[in-house]
Amino acid sequence: IVLKSGNRLVCTSCATGPALEGATLSCGMRAAAGAIERIKIDRKTLDVDYQVIEAKPGQPVPAAGICGSGVIDAVSAMFTSGVIKKNGTLDRQLTTPRLKQNGNDSAFIVAPARESAGDRDIAIWQDDIRAVQMAKGAIHAGVRLLMAETGVRSVDRVILAGAFGSVIDPISALTIGLFPE
Repeated sequence: IVLKSGNRLVCTSCATGPALEGATLSCGMRAAAGAIERIKIDRKTLDVDYQVIEAKPGQPVPAAGICGSGVIDAVSAMFTSGVIKKNGTLDRQLTTPRLKQNGNDSAFIVAPARESAGDRDIAIWQDDIRAVQMAKGAIHAGVRLLMAETGVRSVDRVILAGAFGSVIDPISALTIGLFPE
């Protein structure tokens, strides 16, 4: 994260990559062929519409996992559709076949096994949501640290850079509070 204040640039690094790039998530993967990169959830039916990165344009492949932009979309869509409660927990009271429970753990199925490359459900588990919350907390801490260092009270503009930054849906990022207000 880099903060520009006047002619001064101050930067810090935050431990967000593993969660937001999918590395530590149960169905996470890098942004490659087979990765779910976009997710939308119908607020009434909880039906999921997702987009998978193709091997080559016009050569669709089955879903193999979820990359970082898909994770941000998923958490955002799950929140706005009521799958995730305000405190970040999955709503275990929902009556949908997409809600999977395993003892005290629960998950929301994005792509059922019949649609996936590995014949396994591709899902966002409660621990995955917690990992995104931790990454979000790291970003908040980094931004607040830079603001305190420079005396900046508010930020005029946010630029998402790099390959990952160029594919993040900014509305999804704002919806989950990825950046401090």
